[in-house]
Amino acid sequence: RDAVDGTINDVDLMTMANNALTLGVADSTDKLAEMFDGAQRLGKVLGLDTKNAVNSLVTGMGRQSRLMLDNLGIIVDAEVAYRNFKKEMDIGTRALTEQEKKAAFNNETIKQLTASVKTLGKEELTMAEKIAQANSSWDNFLTEVGQNFEPFMATVMSGVEGLKEA
Repeated sequence: RDAVDGTINDVDLMTMANNALTLGVADSTDKLAEMFDGAQRLGKVLGLDTKNAVNSLVTGMGRQSRLMLDNLGIIVDAEVAYRNFKKEMDIGTRALTEQEKKAAFNNETIKQLTASVKTLGKEELTMAEKIAQANSSWDNFLTEVGQNFEPFMATVMSGVEGLKEA
């Protein structure tokens, strides 16, 4: 939540995090937070809201989609990424496995994301982001109310069912 400055509600944020972990984009929540923050910041520069920016990054990395990453101004040349990975891992001339290719692509994406974010100034929230924060807070509140209200409603419905049978 902190990484995206509260601009995405918790349910959507958990969905995106689960998607990222399932696609093998990151292996820790700390890494995800760093990536989501970078996506938000780059997306803002290119006119994307946080949700679309994070989805572009996660989908782009998870599916090795240059088109999705291009939404954030990240251009990854897969062949260059593979060459760099081979050098870094001292692999030599053998072909990379599919898993190694994915790791190479994602490593290069993270390098470019990090480098691009470093060129940006101090993060300032726009009015649209402040409104997104308010909307996310409201959504989170409603989710919490729903979770706390559900046991009461289950009891009421059980009682109604009992009355109907009686």
